[in-house]
This record gives sequence, C-alpha cells and structure tokens, in this order.
Amino acid sequence: MDSDLKRRVELFLQQKGVASLPKLNIEVEGGQVMLQGTVGSFYERQLCLCCQRIAGVSRVVDELKVESTSIPQVSVARQFRGNSNSILPPDDQAKDAR
Repeated sequence: MDSDLKRRVELFLQQKGVASLPKLNIEVEGGQVMLQGTVGSFYERQLCLCCQRIAGVSRVVDELKVESTSIPQVSVARQFRGNSNSILPPDDQAKDAR
C-alpha cells in the first residue's frame, strides 16, 4: 500500500509541474509522506505540500529546502519623517514639498 501511495504522490507532483521532482526523496510509511530534498522556489514547495490532498495521505512531513533565489533582501527599513500620513521616503518628501 505504501508503494502505491508513493507512486500516486510522485504522479501528483509530476502533474503539478514540480520541476525539482528528480531531486526529491519521497518516503511513505503508513500514510505519512516525508518530503526531503531541494526545490527551486517557494511555489514548488507549496505544490509539494498539496500532496496532503491525495487520498490515503494522513500527514505530510516537510523537510524541503528552497534553493537560494535572487530575491532582494531588505536589511534595514527606511525611516520616514514628517507627516505621519506621508508614504514618501525622506528624500522624496523634500521634493514633494516644493
């Protein structure tokens, strides 16, 4: 039964277009699906977690990692001054006041 469920999980992920499928390790034991490996994006990770909807899956253990992406990291939030209703950064507030 576990081998059948594993096959259905793999087919589900293939049909959803999970490109990282060859990099994944999928283990099934008693309806519990363990997903290990690296996926290319957070979207792919969410697709993988959707296998919870497959009949016979009682639980999904998420041990997936997302490859580093080129998403810009914001390290320091900009501080705003002036009118509390203003949404412009300080440099643009001065230009806007002219």
